[in-house]
Amino acid sequence: MANSTPIQNQQGNTPSSPNDSGEVIRMVDQREAGRQTRRTAILTGLIGLIAGGLGGLGWLKWPTAVNWAGDVTPQQARQREANAVTHAQQQGAAGVTGARQRIARELVQLNGVTLANAAQAAGQASASVTSLVAPLADVTKGLSSDGASALKRLQNSVASAQADLGQNGITIADLETIRQLLITWQNNLSQLPIDLNAYADSTVQASLTDAQTYLTALQSKINSGL
Repeated sequence: MANSTPIQNQQGNTPSSPNDSGEVIRMVDQREAGRQTRRTAILTGLIGLIAGGLGGLGWLKWPTAVNWAGDVTPQQARQREANAVTHAQQQGAAGVTGARQRIARELVQLNGVTLANAAQAAGQASASVTSLVAPLADVTKGLSSDGASALKRLQNSVASAQADLGQNGITIADLETIRQLLITWQNNLSQLPIDLNAYADSTVQASLTDAQTYLTALQSKINSGL
């Protein structure tokens, strides 16, 4: 009996009580709950960033979705969308301005001819037609229904005068010069855009300055940036 150990002194071999098992379960539950909270926080942050970015681009327009993200309010999303539209409009305006400037630079000179020289040439051509062709047309219109017949009639008149003077031993070199000039004019009538007699019309004469007027106005537009 001296070697026997009392049962109450063998505490190391006593099984765990029910209270200890419950404490372990609670600790495990708390740890898992903490992990779930961190995962939720991370997901919420990512959703907030995505919603904020899409809202700024105008792609996310659902207030419910924005509120669900928790990071951007509907007002903020609308403001970001408005800012994106304004930025796009500004970029578009800058592009239009650049295109206008490029067109203006190209129009200043085409095929080696400057706009200023073209306007000057148009003015000179208009003055030439008004001073020479139109007065000639006023004469030929009264001689025949078309310019070619009228010039031919003038040639015949000069030739007849030369013949009459020649019978009397008189030669005038200038009359031959005039006859040759009339022949040249007749041969070149095909190069005119309209019949010679048409230049006697007041409407045609009024339009002779249109080219110069247009080119001068275009130059003014270019100078002002179109």
